[in-house]
Amino acid sequence: MNVDDRDAYMQAGIIVREHDGMTVSLALLLGNSIVMVIAEFIRLEDTLLIKGAQVEGRGLTRTLIRTFANVVGQIENVSRVIVQGGKRTSGGRAGSVPSPIQVEVQR
Repeated sequence: MNVDDRDAYMQAGIIVREHDGMTVSLALLLGNSIVMVIAEFIRLEDTLLIKGAQVEGRGLTRTLIRTFANVVGQIENVSRVIVQGGKRTSGGRAGSVPSPIQVEVQR
């Protein structure tokens, strides 16, 4: 994986905070706010699975998740990214697992 290519991520507005094995901690710059994401990055041939994503912050919509997945897919040089959120820990749907978001990477 290219998650160590911090410059490519930084140019896309994504800060790689930590990288420990498959677990990656990122900060996304969304307008005036920062959204923190912790997830496992698992490469399966030409697909990147972002598994168990835990998100802290406001403003991350499904549309922005798709945009994020496309950018990460370009950096990681894969043709598909699947984002599978982790079990929700708070909010009205605490305990539920969101449906996965699959993105065909546009170059």
